[in-house]
Amino acid sequence: MTSLDLLITFALPEESSQLRRRLAAPSRVAVGQLYTTSRAGMRFGLFHTGMGGAGAAARLRELLENVEVGGVLISGFAAGLREELGVADWIFDGDAATIEGVIEGLATLQANRTFTLHRGNLKTVRDPIESVTEKRALAAGSNAIAVDMETADLMEVAREFQLPCLTLRSVSDRVDEDLPVPLEVWFDMQRQQPRVARLLIWLARHPSSIPAFTTFVRNVKRAGQSLAIAHATLMEQWPTREPT
Repeated sequence: MTSLDLLITFALPEESSQLRRRLAAPSRVAVGQLYTTSRAGMRFGLFHTGMGGAGAAARLRELLENVEVGGVLISGFAAGLREELGVADWIFDGDAATIEGVIEGLATLQANRTFTLHRGNLKTVRDPIESVTEKRALAAGSNAIAVDMETADLMEVAREFQLPCLTLRSVSDRVDEDLPVPLEVWFDMQRQQPRVARLLIWLARHPSSIPAFTTFVRNVKRAGQSLAIAHATLMEQWPTREPT
């Protein structure tokens, strides 16, 4: 059975692309595909669960039934729900007290003003939150600082397997930014893959949205870069498991 010190999950390969580039990992990966690598004497896995909580949880559960894992780090992008969260900022959630030494590297990066680290709750939703109005309503009705579509479901699976679990996400869009193109236009949830042709047709019919979409793509790249920086640090500091 494959054994990993830490499993890092992402919804989609686009979220891990910058990290995989740093690790000299394959440039092409698929949802449900596990990639393993060694760093600083530790064994890590990158796993893409797919977008959406139910499907992501099912894929993670199947993996954990076949792979021995020391801990789970849920990662990827999230939308900010508070004004103080900027694009590419980090959002950290979970019980860090049980995993000694994990936070120190991120705190050092924050001290160097690479990106800002925010501690707080993430809200998991079933349907995408696409507008500023929806974001502000969700912020007003919860104590969450950011929102995504998988975290709570994946954390529940980690608890089923009695695994320590943390969340580290990067802000892809601020609370005051609408999603420039509806998710259903550019992403096929059933097939878990982008709809490139449909996106291009939609942009051709809505040319006024092109500048905002270009900015969104640029921000997503920044968010991916910040995740790569954070994970490279965490991989150096992740504590070795005690022998069982």
